Parts: sequence; structure tokens; C-alpha cells
Amino acid sequence: MTDSEGSLAKPPLATRLPGVALAVLIGAVAYVARRVPVVRGAGLRGTNSYDGAVYYSAAAGLAHGLLPYRDFLFLHPPGIVVALVPFAALGRVIGDPYGMEVANLASFGIGALNAVLVSWILRPLGVVAALVGGLFYAVFYPAVFIEHSTLLEAPAATSTLVALLLLTRAAKAEPIAPRVALVAGALLGVSAGVKIWGVVVVVAVLGWTSITYGAHRGLLLLAGAGVGATIVCLPFFAAAPGSSGGWWLSTSSAGPGQGWTRPSAHRHGRPDHAPAGSVAVAAASA
Repeated sequence: MTDSEGSLAKPPLATRLPGVALAVLIGAVAYVARRVPVVRGAGLRGTNSYDGAVYYSAAAGLAHGLLPYRDFLFLHPPGIVVALVPFAALGRVIGDPYGMEVANLASFGIGALNAVLVSWILRPLGVVAALVGGLFYAVFYPAVFIEHSTLLEAPAATSTLVALLLLTRAAKAEPIAPRVALVAGALLGVSAGVKIWGVVVVVAVLGWTSITYGAHRGLLLLAGAGVGATIVCLPFFAAAPGSSGGWWLSTSSAGPGQGWTRPSAHRHGRPDHAPAGSVAVAAASA
């Protein structure tokens, strides 16, 4: 075999190694940037985030058969509760402190994945762009903060980034495949099912998709977003009609000091009005 034949027969893995090395580097930096402050602070079992502890408690309630909105107060869409159920279920077996520890470790991993996704989205612009963009996200303080604990934004960001990766991988001169638009839309809908502000992202990406690939692909993306959000939210809303969508929509956008109203709160022994800063989550004990 000649040298030229050998070069043509180069294994595909060899051509992918630079990209793999780049992803490993960015992921490792992101993981360390999220883990080190936690380990040096309250520790993996500590309360590194009040909100993260609330979401884990809500997942523990669901693991015990309690539904958000119907059985206990929850101020956000149900996606984060669903995402944390496996860790809460594990906590029933090995103890909640350990379950929370594993959930925090998973959050660091999500942060590493998100940084790699950013680099993959930027890869068509060149290796330098992918490296700079990925490392910037890896150490960007707001990103580190939302991914150092079990917060809403981390899984919502993952769904959004995967959707953007799918949409930007197609050639601009050709329309994306219908299934790509549907899947990307579903992922954006799931993101909105984790944090309500994801609706704004859906609108922005819908406009970009319609301009770039045509109105038909935009409609497919919108349909996919509706399906994704419905899959996440409908089972919980159906179990608590009139007690979920309206009031968490208002409280998610409420500023400090503003209140929220829950007409059915007296059924659970709570007053109808409470300050937005007081979040009560009732989770059954094992």
C-alpha cells in the first residue's frame, strides 16, 4: 500500500480525534469550574442553593406519590420536578443527603455538556471559535452559578442548546428536514416546560427559523414546541385543573415584593395570599 493509499484509508476515528480532544478539554474545564466552589464551600451535601433544595424536595414529594399543584405548592412548570425524580427515588433508597449529592454531581455534568454543546454549535465557524466559545461558557459566572446546583436553568439550557445544534447543522441554502424542525421544536417546548421564560426563546427561534428556512419549517417547529410542552405539563395540569397554569405563570414573572394568589389554597390550609418570597413545598416523609 502506498503512502497516498494509506492516507485515503485513514480510520474515521483519527479524523475525529481533534474534535474529541476539544470536547474533553472544554467539558473538563466546565466540570471543575462548577465542582470546586461547591466542594470548597458547603460541600456536595450542603444547601448550595435554596431553590435547588426546593426543587429536590418537590421531586421527593412526587417520588412519594404527591403531585405538584394538586398536593403541594410549586411556583414553576413541572419539568424540573420530573428531571429530579430519579435522584429523589435514589434518595429513598440511600438517603436524601446522598440523593442530593448525586443530583449535584449530575448538575456539574450538565454544565460540562452545555459547554461542549456551545462549542459544537460554533464549530462551523472554525476551531478557534469553538474553543473560545466553549471555554467562555465553561467559566462564565452566570453559567457556573446556574449549574452548580439543581436549578431550573441547567436542564432548560441543555434542551435549548441541543435544539439550536440541530437547527444550525443544516446547510443554509437548503431547508431543514421536517423531522429536524419538529424535534428541535419539541426540545424547545420541553425547555419551556422547565422554566416558563423558555417561551421567549421559542418565539425568538421561531422567527429565526421562519426567516432562514421558510414559514413551513417555522410552523413545524411551533407544532413541535407545543407537543414538547404538552408532554411535560399536561399530566400535572390535568390532575389539578384550575390550580396550575394561571398562578405559576403570574408568580414566575412577579418581581420582589409582589404577591401571588391561589384560589384553592384554603383547601390545603394555606391563606389565599402570600408573599412571593415565601415558597412552601410539602413533601411526605419516607
